[in-house]
Amino acid sequence: MDQEQVALKPKQRKDLGYLLIGSALMLFFLLAYPKYQIARDSLAWPSVEGTVVSSSVEKRHNGDTNTYRADVRFAYIVDGREYVSNQLYLMSPHSYTSRRWKVMDTVASYPLGTSVTVFYNPNTPSLGTLYRGPQTVHYGLLIASISVLLIGMHQIRRGIKEQDPDYRAGPESTAGEQNSSE
Repeated sequence: MDQEQVALKPKQRKDLGYLLIGSALMLFFLLAYPKYQIARDSLAWPSVEGTVVSSSVEKRHNGDTNTYRADVRFAYIVDGREYVSNQLYLMSPHSYTSRRWKVMDTVASYPLGTSVTVFYNPNTPSLGTLYRGPQTVHYGLLIASISVLLIGMHQIRRGIKEQDPDYRAGPESTAGEQNSSE
């Protein structure tokens, strides 16, 4: 059996690339959406006073580079029960970075014994954070994913228009051709 291989032209590969990247970004956002909802809902969470119980820099060695993370733990009491959390931000509690100075600044901002305001989920008090609400980077991800997805869809639609003569001609010219042949 002779199978015909379909080769994509460079423009078609580019268009497909836009669509795939946009779809992947959108999928990533949709998977992260439940956390986004929690972060959004946290704007209405109650707060209590808490205390920093540990504040240190974690270092991870990855081949030739080192990455760092601020590990700030704080204790707080809700309804007579003590909780400990290390989530400074709800959407990115354990992010590592190569910018050691940034991590050092964060740790310096939360020395041992410092009093902090803790926002907690009233339905799950063990979920406490020092910063509530979605972060700017997450809005950027949504805008970028939608933009790339729309560009990909537009490029594919334009490619179909260019390749299909009936699509280019539109319904009026097709109907006119039928009437003249009768």
